[in-house]
Amino acid sequence: MRIRLLTFIALLCLMSVFSVFAQDTTTFEGELTAETPALDYELELEAGMTVVLTAAAADSDLDPYLFLYHPSGALVTANDDAAPRGGDLSARITYEVEETGTYTARVRGFGDAATGAFALTVTINGETGALIAGTVPYASLPQSRTADGAFVLGDPNAPITLIVYSDWACPHCQVYHETVEQFLLDYVVTGQAQFEMRTVATAGGELTRFASSLAECADNAQPGAFWEAFALYYEYAAEGSYDQTIGQRLADDLDLSYADLLTCSSDAAQWRADLSYAQTHEVTGTPTVMVRYGAGEPTFVKLGDRVVPGGVPLDVLAELVEAAQPGGN
Repeated sequence: MRIRLLTFIALLCLMSVFSVFAQDTTTFEGELTAETPALDYELELEAGMTVVLTAAAADSDLDPYLFLYHPSGALVTANDDAAPRGGDLSARITYEVEETGTYTARVRGFGDAATGAFALTVTINGETGALIAGTVPYASLPQSRTADGAFVLGDPNAPITLIVYSDWACPHCQVYHETVEQFLLDYVVTGQAQFEMRTVATAGGELTRFASSLAECADNAQPGAFWEAFALYYEYAAEGSYDQTIGQRLADDLDLSYADLLTCSSDAAQWRADLSYAQTHEVTGTPTVMVRYGAGEPTFVKLGDRVVPGGVPLDVLAELVEAAQPGGN
């Protein structure tokens, strides 16, 4: 199975054509400058393949931020930390291709570390589409709800809980979702932490309140379905189809009655409880991340005296989780 990779150098209008074959790995070198702050690479991919993209910095001047866009132009996913701990200055995306077409991989810098040389490695894992990266096993994880109804994943005896306030329609939340998934794999699956989802409608407005109600109702009808809906909504958003059709689509994907979900949704109120909780703790946007130790009150994540805004990087979360374990520092 052949893939054609086209490399476009921003502002210079130069184009090179490369060929990559199934189960092959190809590496391209690039450099980000003030004049060329991002580089795009177009990948012709076929459904069923699994592509792994890794952008590794040549030195500490650059912290790569890697994006993958669908042929429609919608963001599929993004990543700025390949490893759960800091220090390796690379970004990695693993994606099982669902639709044949021309995808775009974009490399740019993260924060102030925005210029420097990097290597982009593209690996294709054959035609079978076998997943290389782990998939979050939502159904097999302990599931519970807080006193006010918030949905929680993970061992109730875990010493720390990550609380994420999010909106499936929020672009920054969509980007941050990959960090959340990695956190789930690294620390919730292993029993070291819990994960608590709080829906706060920002970009999605009424649509996200509706989505939250549907997910709550799906869980009432089919225990565990909230987390299926949680993951599906991010998939819909990545496809550009997080819209008024989500209700019927969710019902079809979960094999539930849409009419029953609609009837239930008029009384579902978890989004109100989540909003009240967010307001009580002075949350003003999404994504916002807090942590709770044991049964204590939630606190914002800080570096020194500064609250970390938005989505907290995975390496920072890793340090918090490790420090919270018995015998941790």
